[in-house]
Amino acid sequence: LEAYYLYQKNPYFLTTLGDVELKVLHWAAKEHAFNKNIAMQIMELASTKRVFDKRVFDLLREAYRYDDSVEMLSVICSYLIKGQCFAPCYLEWYARAVREELRITNLNEAYMMSLDQRSIVNLPRTVQMYFQYDSRIPDSQKAVLFVNMIAAKEENKGLYENYRKMMEQFALEQMKLGRMDDNLSVIYEEVLKDGIFTKELAVSLAKILFTHKISCFSSDIVAALIVEPQLERKVRVNFHDKSAYFPLYSNEYAIVLEDRQGRRYTTLSCQIEKLMRVGHYLRKCIQYAPGQPAYALGFVAGKENFYSFGETESTLFESILNSKRVSKKYKAKLLPRILEYYVIHDMDEALEHCLKELDFTYFSKETRAYVFGL
Repeated sequence: LEAYYLYQKNPYFLTTLGDVELKVLHWAAKEHAFNKNIAMQIMELASTKRVFDKRVFDLLREAYRYDDSVEMLSVICSYLIKGQCFAPCYLEWYARAVREELRITNLNEAYMMSLDQRSIVNLPRTVQMYFQYDSRIPDSQKAVLFVNMIAAKEENKGLYENYRKMMEQFALEQMKLGRMDDNLSVIYEEVLKDGIFTKELAVSLAKILFTHKISCFSSDIVAALIVEPQLERKVRVNFHDKSAYFPLYSNEYAIVLEDRQGRRYTTLSCQIEKLMRVGHYLRKCIQYAPGQPAYALGFVAGKENFYSFGETESTLFESILNSKRVSKKYKAKLLPRILEYYVIHDMDEALEHCLKELDFTYFSKETRAYVFGL
């Protein structure tokens, strides 16, 4: 108490922010006993600190109540950036600095990297202008930027067009990597809506087109096991923020949830959400990349027969039968319909090749009888 009164009477006695000084100032901050001179002295000392210390930031935050100058704001933001403090809890400081148009290195990056990934906001004009030329931010935050530009494109048509090419390139890169989340699904839909289809694009889309989002509102659930009869292996996904992403090719599936202790549940409530308009793109994708097993699985799912299939669709059969990802039981289930299609359409060569490659392990008696009768 006496030490603080000494600082209060003569702030220049406060020459460093060591452990002792921080302890004294922390008490004063708790009591809201700062004054403007103390605040300015804290600002001066904090500006020379090379290593981030949460205690110093807490003092700066209190000091701002007594000195809300742009100099103080600049020191606070610079100190946070120096400490790589990028999170929604710091956004208010960066937003203030952006509004004041302060010239701080990496300020725009800090603003975007602190924006909540689910946020749809009216981005400051300076931020919009800055990132059309420079976008050195993580891909996850770049996606947030693009989603917000899409949301505001009617109000900023000219600026949106400047972003369009960069957005298309980003979308293709993310598709190639097989990445998907809520923001990326918005970007993919925006790019695909008016874009030109190519083989490269169709091949990349196979990795993400059937992605679904699973959400569970229990914080104890950490993973999900998705069982699809079409696939040889079960798909396991880990939850992040109570949700996860996985491919789903039909309405035939089972989900097993797993908690932190490894216990499994089949009755807990969860929500499944389709992220892409599969039906809108599937035929086009098949046209450009017919050999992708993902498209084949999605296209034949739920169909009782293949009578209406044309020449392009018939190429899907081979991709299913040759894929190691597709379960042998599912292949055996589809086989009678595939063989029937080959017979009806006089596709003798395809029929002969298929019969040579048959594995009878999972065939039913009826299927075996049908095959031997050909």
